[in-house]
Amino acid sequence: MRIPADGWFRANVPVRFRDLDAMGHAHHTLPLIYLEEARAAFWRVLKGDESVAAIDYVMAEITLRFHARIRFPSIVIAGLVIRRVGTKSFSTDFEVRSAEGELLASGSAVQVAYDYATEQSKPIDAADRTVLDAWCAAAQNSMARAAETAPISPPST
Repeated sequence: MRIPADGWFRANVPVRFRDLDAMGHAHHTLPLIYLEEARAAFWRVLKGDESVAAIDYVMAEITLRFHARIRFPSIVIAGLVIRRVGTKSFSTDFEVRSAEGELLASGSAVQVAYDYATEQSKPIDAADRTVLDAWCAAAQNSMARAAETAPISPPST
């Protein structure tokens, strides 16, 4: 698995016509779906496994900040970076950007390793930890900063 120098995993996600709300932009819940698509793609690459059974984590916490309207038609770039790897959980920062680079949404999430058979949290597998640590180190050595730490422009009226 090749880790980009800035430590960010990015996936192109199409904004679909069905994503629109009555106001003509993507519904406010959709950045979480776009992130989910990127996170699932990241996990498939990390595990080297396309099956649903390979997803051995659950979401414990997520925050989301809106920066600009997501419009149709377009492709958004959903990116995530590993910020912390614990014994049973790992934390990510994420952002959703337009194809032109405009920040549309940002936030953070905590994922907990989970054993679906026993319905309990579990330690992160050693092989997964090694890869997560490498992604985390790449991000820490990069000059790229999380969108959430960047100032937010006030909305125009």
